[in-house]
Amino acid sequence: MLNIKFEPKQGTISFYVATNIRTPTQAEHQWSSDSILPNQFGVKTLTINNEDPNFVTGTYYIGVYAHYNDSSFTLLATKEAELPNGQSLKGLQSDQDSVQCSNCDRFVPRASYVLHSATCLRQNWKCPVCKQVVPVPTKDKHMLVHQQVKCECGFEGEPDLVELHKRYECRLAPVQCPYCGLSIKFAERGSHVNSCGSRTTTCKHCGSILMRRDFRTHMNSVHGVYPSDSELYE
Repeated sequence: MLNIKFEPKQGTISFYVATNIRTPTQAEHQWSSDSILPNQFGVKTLTINNEDPNFVTGTYYIGVYAHYNDSSFTLLATKEAELPNGQSLKGLQSDQDSVQCSNCDRFVPRASYVLHSATCLRQNWKCPVCKQVVPVPTKDKHMLVHQQVKCECGFEGEPDLVELHKRYECRLAPVQCPYCGLSIKFAERGSHVNSCGSRTTTCKHCGSILMRRDFRTHMNSVHGVYPSDSELYE
C-alpha cells in the first residue's frame, strides 16, 4: 500500500500520479488529488492499496501542477505492506509466518510460499531496470519504456526523457520567433530575436515608426488594442 501526503504551503496546487507515464498531467494520469478532500490542515492524502486495479510494485511517477506562479508544497510518500488476516508486518515478522516474495515483493504466508513462487514466476516479471512488476506477456512492451533513443543533437536517454529534452532544452528544437513568426533553432533564438525585435515597423493607426519589440505595448497603451500575431508579422 502506498500513501502520498501532499500539503500546499502557498498557492493552489494539484498532483497527479501514474505508473505507466513518466510525466503525469491533468489529461493523462491514473490517480489525482482533485477528487480528494483535504483535512483541517489542508493536507490531502492519496492511498493506493493492493486491491486497486492499477496497483503495481515498482515506480510511481508524480506530476505537480501549480495554478499560480508563486506556489510551494511538501510531499511525503510512504509504503506499507498489506498482509493477510489484518495482521501487521511487525507481528508477522516476529512470528516468522510470512515471507516476502523475491519476484513480486508481496508478503505471503510461509506455508504457501512455494506454491506462490511457482505461480508468481509464471505470471509476473520484475523489470531489472525500474523494479516494476508487470504481467509476463507485457514485459517486451514494458522494456520499450527503457529503450535508449537519441535526439538529433546527440542527447541519449529513455523515450520519455528524450521527449522532455526536445520540448524544453534541446538546442536544435524549432521555436517560433515572436516578431516575424519564422521557425528557428532554439540555439539561435537569442541572436535572431534580438536582431528581429530591433527592426522597425509602422503603426497603421497613427503612422508611428517603432521597433517590433515595442509594437504590442504601443498598440495596447496608445490605441487600446492587442494585435494578433498576424498583424505583428506584417
